[in-house]
Amino acid sequence: MAPKRRTQTKASVISDSPSDINLD
Repeated sequence: MAPKRRTQTKASVISDSPSDINLD
């Protein structure tokens, strides 16, 4: 669950905003 959520968030972040990636 944790790794899956992380991957989904990362993909969304990269497409959404590069700034979010830093938060991750």
